[in-house]
Amino acid sequence: MFYSTQLLEREIQYVKIDGPDADHSIDRVGGHRPDGSIWYLPLEKAVIAARQAKVKFYTCVAGRRAEVDPQGGLMTLGWLKTRPDGLSANNLSKLPPFPLLPPAALLEI
Repeated sequence: MFYSTQLLEREIQYVKIDGPDADHSIDRVGGHRPDGSIWYLPLEKAVIAARQAKVKFYTCVAGRRAEVDPQGGLMTLGWLKTRPDGLSANNLSKLPPFPLLPPAALLEI
């Protein structure tokens, strides 16, 4: 069996907010694959993938790249947060919501 040691990089371009509750936390992140199709991951899977260095996430706001890192303790679900880029305190909260997703859009990692 072949295992790739190359880190998968994905730009987060969309978010799904959990609803009208007070914390407005993100439930899902996603973006476009190189072929133009849309991918998504539930937040908990994205945090785990980032912690295990399987996927390196980033955002682009105003043409500037901001790395996305997992936050929180290992015993908690955790969350994702962009590194400071001088433009925005949290680039993820500035991203648009998802367009309609096909069922096969889940990112395989």
